[in-house]
Order: sequence, then structure tokens, then C-alpha cells
Amino acid sequence: MSAASLTASLTASLTGADVVVGIDAGGSSTRVRAVDRGVVVHEGTGGPGNPIAADGPALRDSYRTALAGCPPASRVVACVSGAGGAGERDQIRTLLAEFLPDARIDVRPDYVAAVAAAPEGTDVTIIAGTGSLICTGKRSMPVSPWARPESSTASSVTRWAARPAPW
Repeated sequence: MSAASLTASLTASLTGADVVVGIDAGGSSTRVRAVDRGVVVHEGTGGPGNPIAADGPALRDSYRTALAGCPPASRVVACVSGAGGAGERDQIRTLLAEFLPDARIDVRPDYVAAVAAAPEGTDVTIIAGTGSLICTGKRSMPVSPWARPESSTASSVTRWAARPAPW
């Protein structure tokens, strides 16, 4: 899916929503912004929001802290590191439903936000964080699932990008 079609898909899913909550959750922090018809009505931060990296109580506390004071929402889109599998997305969706029970909740892997935010015409998006990923308009390719203590993730990306092409 191209960045433009992904952005259109996310935008279309928000049509008719009053308070919309966007969540960016990673291995070290969780950031929340709520908007009501274009006006920011809540911003919050919490601890790690990655369901693979944080245990259940820490995960719940991170989202609770970030959402504290957030008004009831009709729509939530959460882009979450570690939510590449259906089980992890369901875990986050269930957790968010505890705090925002009336909202329609969409959980996606964190790289979706980067691809959707890329300027129109972008051919490749490279993410070099704890997990590294290279996304094109048609597919995504993990580079390394976790940073290794003996090497930086950036060097993992460099090693992968410098390897001979498979064709």
C-alpha cells in the first residue's frame, strides 16, 4: 500500500469522529494526543507501550498515565512498536478499550505512522530504531527485530543496506 493510499485509508476511517485520539507507543514511551474537530484537547505521555518489551502491569500503567485526563473519544488510532502480530494488536486494543470504552479502536504497527506521514511520492521509508525496517510502497522488510547489545541498530541497517542485492 502506498503512503498516499495508507494516509487516505486512515483519514477516511476518522470521518465523522468528534474526539480522535492518536497514540505513538514504543519501547521507552507512549505519547497521546486527542483532537476535537482540529483543536488539541489532550496531550499525555507514559512509559513503555510496546507489548513485547513491557510486562502487563507496566504496559497498563503506561497507557493509563498517558490517557489520564483524556476526554471520551469516538475514535482511536494507535501505532505501536511490537504490535506486528494479531495477538499483540488485540492485547493493546483490549487494554485501550478499558480506558476508552466507547471508542472505535484501530491498532497498527508503529511503522504505519512513518509511512503514512511520508511526503507524497516517497518511494522508501527507512526506520532505524530498536527494530529496523525498510518500507516501500508495496511491502515492508524487517532488517533486525531487536538492537543487539554488541552493535548499534544503525549499524545493523547499514550492514543490511550494504549487502549485495539478492537479484
